[in-house]
Amino acid sequence: MTRVLMFCSQFHPIIGGAEEQARRLAERLRDQGVDVLVVTPRLVADSPPHENVGGVPVVRFPLTDIVAASPVKIRGLGVPNTLVQGLQIHRAIRRHLVDRDLLHIHLASAAASFATRVAQLLGKPSICKIACGGEGFDFIELDHTSLLGPRLRRRMIGAMTRWIAISSEIEDDLVQAGVDRERIVRIPNGIDPTIYPVRDPRIAIEHFLYLGRLEKCDVETLIEAFARHAAKYPRSRLRIAGKGDPGPARRALQARPELGDRVELPGFVQAADAYAWADAVVHPSRAEGLANTLLEALCMGIPCVASDIAPNAEVLGGGKAGLLHAPADAEALAGCMDALAGTPTEAAGVGRAGTRRILEVYDIGEVARSYASLYSELTATSEIVRAVA
Repeated sequence: MTRVLMFCSQFHPIIGGAEEQARRLAERLRDQGVDVLVVTPRLVADSPPHENVGGVPVVRFPLTDIVAASPVKIRGLGVPNTLVQGLQIHRAIRRHLVDRDLLHIHLASAAASFATRVAQLLGKPSICKIACGGEGFDFIELDHTSLLGPRLRRRMIGAMTRWIAISSEIEDDLVQAGVDRERIVRIPNGIDPTIYPVRDPRIAIEHFLYLGRLEKCDVETLIEAFARHAAKYPRSRLRIAGKGDPGPARRALQARPELGDRVELPGFVQAADAYAWADAVVHPSRAEGLANTLLEALCMGIPCVASDIAPNAEVLGGGKAGLLHAPADAEALAGCMDALAGTPTEAAGVGRAGTRRILEVYDIGEVARSYASLYSELTATSEIVRAVA
C-alpha cells in the first residue's frame, strides 16, 4: 500500500475550489487502497489538531503569521514571516513524512517550497499540482509573496520530482518557467458524478448564475452583457455569487440602473441552492486552473457559457460541450445568453453534451487511478535508487 502525505496550504473547514479538489481526491484515493494523510496549517482557530474528514485523517499544525499579528503595518516583515513559517512547515512535514512514501502538494506556494525541501532531504519523491495558469499562474503569485519568492520558486523547480498540469495552458506555463516537459504529467481535476446527478432540462432559460471567486470573474463584461440580453428577455435574472469583494460588481451595476433588482449579489451561497436556482451557468473568468463550477454544472447537465480562455475551452471541449465567448466581449457573451434563452431545446442538448464530456474525461475515479499509478511509479523508482545507493 502506498503511503502518501498530502500537503495543502488550506484545507477543510476552509472551502474553495482547490480545497474541494484535494478533499475529493483524498477520499477517492482512500477508496482505491492508497493510505492518505493530509497535513495542513491550522488556519481556523476552533478546528481540531487531529480530525477525520470523509474517512481521511487530517493533521493541523500551528502557523505563525507575524504580518497578520502585527497591530500596525511594518515594512520588512515579509522575509522574516516567510522564514518563520518555513521553519514551522519544515518541522511538521518532516515529522509525518518520515513514515510516508511520497509527498503530494496542492498549489505551488512558498509553503510548498519548504515542504519540497523536506522531501528532498529525506530522499522521498514529491509531486505538486499547479492550481492556476495564465495571469494567475502559481509561480507568478509565488514571486510576489515576498522578496524570497523567486528564490523559493527556483529551488522548488529543481527539487520537485513531478509537476501535475491540470490543463494544457498550465503545462505550457511550466515549460516556459524552466520545468523539463518530461517532469510534467497531465492529470485533470475530477468530479464524482454520483454527487451531482443529472437533472431534467429546464423548459425556459431565464436564471443565469455565476458561482466562484469574484476576483476571477470579469464582472464588468458580465453585467454589460446581461444588460444587453435583459433588454430582449425581460424575465431573465442574473445571480453573481461567491466569496470576494463585491465592489466592482456594485459599481458596474450603478452604471446600469435599468437592471434594478434583476441582478443579485448574494455573496457566499451553498452550491446546491445556487444550482437549483440556475437554468444556465455563465463563467466569464479572466484566469483559471480548471473551474469546479464548470465541472459541477456540466455534470448535472446545466448548459454553460464561459470565456474562451484555454482552461475553459478545454473543459468545454472547444465549444462542443458548452458555449464559448471571446474574453472581455460583452456583445459575444450576450449573444451566447440569447442563444440559450431563445432555444431551450438546443440548450438542453448543450447540457447533455456537457454531461458526456464529464463522463469521458473528468470522472474522479479515473483521475484517482491516474494518481495512484503515478505514485506507484515514483515510489518504485525511489526504492531502486535507494537500493543502488
